[in-house]
Amino acid sequence: MKALVLTGQNQYQVVSHFLDGIAHDLTVLGYDVDFLNVESAAHIKNGLTRIGKLDDYAMILSFNAVGLGPLSDDMNTLEYAKQKSLFVFCVDNPLHLMLRFFGHPVKVLCVAQEHVTFLRACGVEAHYFPHAVSSNWAMPQNGSSHQEAATSILFPVSFIDKHAFKKDLAPVWNKLGPVIEASRNVTDFLQRIGVMPSEAGPARTQLNEMILRIAAVVDKYLRAKARETCLLDCATRDYKLTVIGRDVARYQTLCDFHHYSESVPFPELLLLMSQSDFVLHQSPGFEQGLHERVVYSLASGTGVLSYDAHFAEAAFTNKGVFSFKSVLPNVSDVAYKDAVAKGQQTVLNEHTWLRNFATVLK
Repeated sequence: MKALVLTGQNQYQVVSHFLDGIAHDLTVLGYDVDFLNVESAAHIKNGLTRIGKLDDYAMILSFNAVGLGPLSDDMNTLEYAKQKSLFVFCVDNPLHLMLRFFGHPVKVLCVAQEHVTFLRACGVEAHYFPHAVSSNWAMPQNGSSHQEAATSILFPVSFIDKHAFKKDLAPVWNKLGPVIEASRNVTDFLQRIGVMPSEAGPARTQLNEMILRIAAVVDKYLRAKARETCLLDCATRDYKLTVIGRDVARYQTLCDFHHYSESVPFPELLLLMSQSDFVLHQSPGFEQGLHERVVYSLASGTGVLSYDAHFAEAAFTNKGVFSFKSVLPNVSDVAYKDAVAKGQQTVLNEHTWLRNFATVLK
């Protein structure tokens, strides 16, 4: 069997790391894997000379809904999807990508369970497919043991401009502002305006393109708001963070307590994870799912500090995920080492791309 993976931009080598692991585990399942970069017409033209006809492939996997539609005069991935499985793997909330695939016969793989619920309510076939590691996971090279002196907490994130997204929402703020401010996250917002069912009752508002576009901005705004709150709360608790990511120095004016550093290539970030005492995880706009910060940190032998990420706490109870509100253990204590070792083994046994694909391909 053959599988084709459609890829786009690859900032900081994150996508390459994911896709290399996915390709390895598909190979374990018996697939020969080809890649096609669809970032530009030139990349597509060059790549098509190295792959077979679409009908040669038993499945296609599109990363973040790229490459859907015509690739050439006689190759169209959405026509392919009418006959065979075309999976769209959304590593973020699918509402940001929905206009690319809505109305087409694709199967969407979601990293959070509420994304699955949202898409199914919209009539889209969706499956829970959380972040994972490759079944041949190897510890980052040159990883050092955790420091026993000062607590080292790594927070790998990017800057999100709350004020810019609030400005984008200005045309609807008078009507929706109070609802947005009262919402915990975009799922909560969609429930409050009746697009998604909730405990209060069934959905009462039909999703349309305007609501979808507004919700995408609301998601960014609420994420930015929550991230700022997280940084301030950590400073209040005297948790000094090493915040690393794109443009994070802009948070300096909000909270100068932490150390801010620009992004690094993903292999280097994995090494920093393995050298830290904890990696802080604040849910990036989804609640009932796992983020790479959780699985990669535990796989690297580092504990996760959960900032109200209750789903991750429940998934790894006594297994290396520690609540922000609890007293942090000393990394030299046996209890910390045992908990992280259990979390590491749980990730390697249960949270691999191999396990995910074995579920959706059966």
